[in-house]
Amino acid sequence: MIYKAIHIVKYLFFQEYRKLYILKKTPRYIPGIVRINKKNYTYIDGPSFVAIYNEIFIKNKFFCNFKTALPTIIDCGANIGLTICYFKSKYPNAKIIAFEPDINCFNSIKKNIQNVERNNIQLINMALSNADGDTLFYSEGADAGRIKPINSLTPIMVQKTKLSRYINENIDFLKIDIEGEEISVLKEIEPTLHFVENLFIEYHSFSDTPQNLSEILNILERNKFRYYIEQNDLKSDYPYIEKNIYFGMDLLMNIFAVKEKNYNGKEE
Repeated sequence: MIYKAIHIVKYLFFQEYRKLYILKKTPRYIPGIVRINKKNYTYIDGPSFVAIYNEIFIKNKFFCNFKTALPTIIDCGANIGLTICYFKSKYPNAKIIAFEPDINCFNSIKKNIQNVERNNIQLINMALSNADGDTLFYSEGADAGRIKPINSLTPIMVQKTKLSRYINENIDFLKIDIEGEEISVLKEIEPTLHFVENLFIEYHSFSDTPQNLSEILNILERNKFRYYIEQNDLKSDYPYIEKNIYFGMDLLMNIFAVKEKNYNGKEE
């Protein structure tokens, strides 16, 4: 009986893995729906869906032991909403505020959150920056839409807002994946970072502009975060000879930051 149960689990896992493998090999920028673990997910690009799903649901990149069963989470750069689905699957009553300027991604979020408890989810179809107003936005068609120009694309006008107005209480998890605007947003919210317990930043380095990783790390250090850095998929294996560049970016890094504790295990 136990052997049969194990066999069924292995079979189901293989079937799910096979779906992701096939989707990863599909042509780029073709929208669709895939059924994974008895849930239907709408995507706008198959390969990027697989990459995000793998990081969030399989590798559990955002796994946290929150101090409360009702965490408050802010998702900056929500894409198609998989981070929302992940946290809501673990904390159904979590309060989540999500920002996504790309209207196609935003519409996918509204469909994908049908998979989870939808109470306490606030979706905001705006970009984040260090000022309010309108801005040009370049929709790449997958997970790399941004304010910084992409030469091959025609921009659209979107609204942008300051993140600091949404950080006025304890934030258990703040995710910032906004394709190059991370430093301007971090500077803008620095006076409110004392509210944040756990922070994730995807750092984007553009080959035609100065790097600012040290500025980001200085902000984290000033605000008593301890950080851990992980190399992302975009890298150059032989940087002295040739640089690997994707949509103008030559480096991606994941920064996981946790409010630093003293040697007694208490928060500073």
